[in-house]
Amino acid sequence: METTQADLKAEIAHSQTLQNKTTKGQRETPRSALSGRTAQDTLINDPKHGVTIRLYEDLTNLIVLSAKIQESPYAYLGQFEEITYKCIFSHMNTGE
Repeated sequence: METTQADLKAEIAHSQTLQNKTTKGQRETPRSALSGRTAQDTLINDPKHGVTIRLYEDLTNLIVLSAKIQESPYAYLGQFEEITYKCIFSHMNTGE
């Protein structure tokens, strides 16, 4: 449990460092998102692009603490193992 708390504190400190690097209240668009198109074209004409980036950013707040692999109760259907993840979602409300 001590390792989990230490990992959580480290992850929170890291996320605060990243937030301080960007302008408050604004998200930076990754450089790879802009390749081949102008930033304005990407943001205005492709709404799927924005929601995809938002999902990616939200998933970066997901901390996987452990994974457990066990025999699946659905082995007769061809799924022989089942993986269970224990996760924490770290998020700081910035008033957005």
